[in-house]
Amino acid sequence: MLVKFTNFKKLEENSSKLVVLLLGSIEQHGPFMPLGTDTLMGEALSNSLEEKLGEKIVIFPVLPFGAANEHKGFPGTITIETSTYMLFVKDVLNSIVAAGFKKILVISTHGGNDLIARVIQADFNYVNKTKVEYIFAFEGQEIEEKTIELFGGSEMHAGSSENSIIAALYPKAVSFMGIKVNKKFAPNREGAFTLFPTREMTDVGILNYTSKLEVDPKKGRELFDFIADKLCQRIEAIRL
Repeated sequence: MLVKFTNFKKLEENSSKLVVLLLGSIEQHGPFMPLGTDTLMGEALSNSLEEKLGEKIVIFPVLPFGAANEHKGFPGTITIETSTYMLFVKDVLNSIVAAGFKKILVISTHGGNDLIARVIQADFNYVNKTKVEYIFAFEGQEIEEKTIELFGGSEMHAGSSENSIIAALYPKAVSFMGIKVNKKFAPNREGAFTLFPTREMTDVGILNYTSKLEVDPKKGRELFDFIADKLCQRIEAIRL
């Protein structure tokens, strides 16, 4: 059930079901992909979850802004400070609890939200009877192995697999027009997102695993479907 298309009476009747809340972001994704990549990915996963598990879960709209300090300096990146973001997400969770829901799953589609989301989960669960489960949508050995199988390696940000997924899901949003191809897609990634922001490591905003950027929508669709299926399996394993 997608909350954005549901009235409050219908929602009230389904308050015993698992709530899913996705955390997205608006941030640079290199010169080819849209700033809304992580939020668009969350929306695509929401639609997939609705198709596969819609009778079992209640899906709230993707939160479009996130913690993206690592991408400051690139035009269009919107970042929420850690303390503000924690309070904001907690307010959303408290509102969900106030509506009568007892089971909540938070899913992040942006790596920058991941650590903060884990802190929010623990902090929230320590003081609430309603417990929050948490999943980073792209983590897991099977997803890592599938990415390597399809693309030969695993990226950190805006590389081959992510470009290919967006090209499959939103083909009009990926554009190579007017772009001089810069092959510096594989800088030394040591310290990325911990010691150094993206801007200090690459002018093009891409942290790929090789100097060749591969964009293959067919492989992108296969990888996205694999990720969506694995996510459904993990949700099914939660007490629905």
